[in-house]
Amino acid sequence: MTSYLIRRLLQAIPTILGVTVISFFLMQASPGDPVQILTFQPGMTAEDRDRIAAELCLDRPVIEQYFIWLVGDWTGNCPQRGLIRGDFGDSFFEQRPAMEMYLERIPATLQLTTFALLFGGAFGLLLGVTSAVWRGTWFDNLARFFSVVFDAIPAFWFGLLLIMYFSVQQGWLPVGGRLPLNVDDPSLIDRIRHLILPTIVLGVTWVALMARFMRAETLEVLRQDYVRTALAKGLKRRVVYFKHAARNALIPIVTILGPAITALVSGAVVIERIFSWPGIGRLTVDAVSSRDYPVVMAGVIFSAILVILGNLLSDFLLVLVDPRIRLK
Repeated sequence: MTSYLIRRLLQAIPTILGVTVISFFLMQASPGDPVQILTFQPGMTAEDRDRIAAELCLDRPVIEQYFIWLVGDWTGNCPQRGLIRGDFGDSFFEQRPAMEMYLERIPATLQLTTFALLFGGAFGLLLGVTSAVWRGTWFDNLARFFSVVFDAIPAFWFGLLLIMYFSVQQGWLPVGGRLPLNVDDPSLIDRIRHLILPTIVLGVTWVALMARFMRAETLEVLRQDYVRTALAKGLKRRVVYFKHAARNALIPIVTILGPAITALVSGAVVIERIFSWPGIGRLTVDAVSSRDYPVVMAGVIFSAILVILGNLLSDFLLVLVDPRIRLK
């Protein structure tokens, strides 16, 4: 197990380097200039713009800028110490370390994605197994219909729809934010109320995906001889379906859990923007809009690491669910 983990982590290094190369040069090729945004105020001269560009090392060739960001400036004239030294650079606009800004936002994103994953997994599992057990009934048809619908609905449209009804018209839930602005010490109820709508919008796609996969796998398991034997021996149907059949149906589902986690974090970019949720998705969108290169690249590195860890998580969970599998 340890050797497998070390080998996978070593294999991830060239992957992360490739991601940084592609992302850095695509970012440089995109329209916009951070120097123009920084100097967009009265009284700024061309000399001031050149001075700021030189201080941030944005006057260097693109290839040189990449290596300065990766390994640091060997001349000592640039503020970046280099990624390999654990320095992701300072934000052009806030003059703070980019990684520090992300570390402040990670708890909010983890909270949202964790609740969305639990919400989607619980309801998706229940809907999938129940649909398979009641195959061909009205419940099965209705569950399959809504699975397709909610998988196809754009998250931003669905989120705005829920805000219009539950927040604007009915006033039951807050429009956005993680905590109420007018309360110094919010209660648990206040925190939950702010979490309900973004959790539903982010998790509903996972509900639809989980329900479809779980239904297909459960139908395959229900055809096995041991299920018919368990029913013939007089075991309760609830025990056979949800303990024996559902557990074996989960084995293929585990393989999509890791990618699903990364997809939820990616989907949180839109959800956090809609609900003003102070997470890394909102921070990344703001950084892209302002061409804050160090913050954007810190987000790229974080996303790449998350994808790799998600795939590793799928491998380990597969071993836990199916004891026949061993990682070598």
